[in-house]
Amino acid sequence: AELTSLDLASNQLCGLDRWGDGTYTAEGITSIADALRVNASLTSLDLSWNQIDAEGAKPLADALCVNASLTALDMRVNDLGDEGKQMLQQAVKGRRGFDLKVEQHL
Repeated sequence: AELTSLDLASNQLCGLDRWGDGTYTAEGITSIADALRVNASLTSLDLSWNQIDAEGAKPLADALCVNASLTALDMRVNDLGDEGKQMLQQAVKGRRGFDLKVEQHL
């Protein structure tokens, strides 16, 4: 069986907990982006509530440019800022029916 949906919401992927305690690192999110580049079965990925900022959004946006299987990405309640949101939106621009959630609040 192939993995088609992955929920990693509220994990400490960037070294910070929900309250912002810890030391930020984009290493975890970069590893996920690297996996997305070669994955052909995942269609839905939830990375909400992970303190991901624009630095973490960059490798994800790059991966979205080459990954054709993902059709839904939930990035709500992160620290993307306008820059991170724009990178992700640009990466999926023109991908009909792609469900990208980048709102700051649920």
